[in-house]
Amino acid sequence: MVHSPSESSSSSAPLLAFRSRSPLSDDSPDVDADVDAHALELKRRPSADSSAAFLDLEASLARSNAAQIRSQPPPYTEKTLRHVRHTLVFARHPRVLAIAAILLFLVAFSTLAILYVANGSETQAGRVAESAPLESDKVTEESMYPASVLGAPTESFRDNLHNDTQYITSWINAGWTNDFMTYVNLLYLALLSSRTAILPPFAPSHVGSTAGYIAFGDVFDVPRLARLLDHPVIEWRDVKREDSAHTDALGCWSIWATAAPAGSGRVPRGNAIEPKLGLDVSYTPVPEATIMFPQFDNDPHTRFAPIAALTFPGGREAAHLPANAPFPGRVSGHTALPDEHMACFDFPYYLASVYTFEFNYDFSPAWRFVGTHAHWTSQIEGIATSLVRQTFNLSASEALPPFISIHVRHGDFGNYCSNDACFAPLSAFAVRVEEVKRELRERKGVEVERVLMTSDERDAGWWASIREMGWEWVDHGELKTEETYGRWYPVLLDAVVQSLGVGFVGTDRSTMSLIAQRRVEDWRGGVTREVKWGSAGADDHKRKRAFADGAEARAYEFAI
Repeated sequence: MVHSPSESSSSSAPLLAFRSRSPLSDDSPDVDADVDAHALELKRRPSADSSAAFLDLEASLARSNAAQIRSQPPPYTEKTLRHVRHTLVFARHPRVLAIAAILLFLVAFSTLAILYVANGSETQAGRVAESAPLESDKVTEESMYPASVLGAPTESFRDNLHNDTQYITSWINAGWTNDFMTYVNLLYLALLSSRTAILPPFAPSHVGSTAGYIAFGDVFDVPRLARLLDHPVIEWRDVKREDSAHTDALGCWSIWATAAPAGSGRVPRGNAIEPKLGLDVSYTPVPEATIMFPQFDNDPHTRFAPIAALTFPGGREAAHLPANAPFPGRVSGHTALPDEHMACFDFPYYLASVYTFEFNYDFSPAWRFVGTHAHWTSQIEGIATSLVRQTFNLSASEALPPFISIHVRHGDFGNYCSNDACFAPLSAFAVRVEEVKRELRERKGVEVERVLMTSDERDAGWWASIREMGWEWVDHGELKTEETYGRWYPVLLDAVVQSLGVGFVGTDRSTMSLIAQRRVEDWRGGVTREVKWGSAGADDHKRKRAFADGAEARAYEFAI
């Protein structure tokens, strides 16, 4: 969604003010729903004088070149005459000329053959290098662990880090989809800072504490991710023993203590990751210069570049650090400043480069350079594919037919509604499904009949309406998904199912829908739509327009 710009006169420099609605958290009300506005400063254009000077320079060069072209050629030299005489000799002796031509042909053929063989060897070597894992991901004969660590997980994380390697990590606290987006931002920071990323597990913030933690690598293919990023990525379970009783003191940067919305207390963001990893963290607020739009007190966004700069000596020096961290560790009370070996941040969810809530935009660098490369593990994708086959009554050997997946988000979105008409009716989703079908037919030549619903709705009558529409869904209760795989898996597998479709229809302002949309577009080359909600008729997208047809005007309905 690209929002329309409007002018702002609050600054002497040209500004564009953008109105933006945040995507609501799929899993937690902590993610703010509204942002007042945000501005983007435009770069000044080159002055007329500098443009004129440039054009004058080009004209001068053109005149000089033209003069050289028109100049007379030099007179013949003795060397030139000798060359002419030798040429005449070959002309008078055709047999000599033929022998010379054959010799030249043999030399040229031999040279080309040598080059072809050499190029083939280089190409093969290139293919091997492309398919091989990064050095940091290789499992060598001497070690069964990533090269980014010294060996097996240790009691203290510091005992397993290379002295000549720099690392970066962060924590999460916003619900599973938003936590994934936070880790994508962390990985993008790792690219910007040239540091090895260490990914913590996902915390059960929305599936219930009994679900326990689940490792990032149990959901996403970490070796493939590192290979596609061409950058080392490891997990905390590679570094520190998961059953370690040792508590490590660590100094980190707090983004939240600086950029949290006004009235929130401006303290470090709490999380369930620190105790899980056995960390006692002290915090130093990031400089206010990292805030994206300081004129808006309720906008928590900060910029990638100045945050990444804090991981470099120059950026650290420019931050003018205090003598001690303002927020001591909660366990021992230590006041260590941000660690230089292991850079860490409390909550990098609200990071962006240009616009707030940047995942909404197709140019989002965090998604384009990182998120799109976070593919499912083959195990979890295999489970999801099996469940879809069962839903479609297919055998294990039958390929999945092309289908459109839908995500209807209700649940805690009801907190933003004052009446039942707030949610979009199923008829609105049906219209969008038909749009997707039509575009798939016209653009890709694909006919789609199957439609698969995913939703957190619990009303049995609502699901009965889904069946009446001829749509299907993966029934986790009937298939005993949680009993078979664990409490995490219904929501995880729904996300995988959404990404398997050639088309997708989601719920506006749902981050789960947003990320599913990105996956279907990038991974399947698919067609997507979103359905708006919040008031009666919010997604009504039929309009009447008059067209002149001879002397008669006829009205047509069309979908925008």
